[in-house]
Amino acid sequence: SSTAVVISGRKLRILEHRVHKVEMRTRENGESEEELVVSNLRPFTLKVGVHDSADVPIVDCSLPLRATLLYENGSAVKQ
Repeated sequence: SSTAVVISGRKLRILEHRVHKVEMRTRENGESEEELVVSNLRPFTLKVGVHDSADVPIVDCSLPLRATLLYENGSAVKQ
């Protein structure tokens, strides 16, 4: 699971994400790995939750959130 640290010990944790396709690829060292593919042209699901510093979900948390879709290399996906 992935997390992003935010102010005061609260973290965003990815609770669910769905991909459009799973492809197998071969690394340079010969090992196989899954590549998860999500198209920005099709709807996809991404659910996040806010957790405290002890990693306990904060269920009554009301925070403004803004999401930016990024490629793995950190470049923003154009909308």
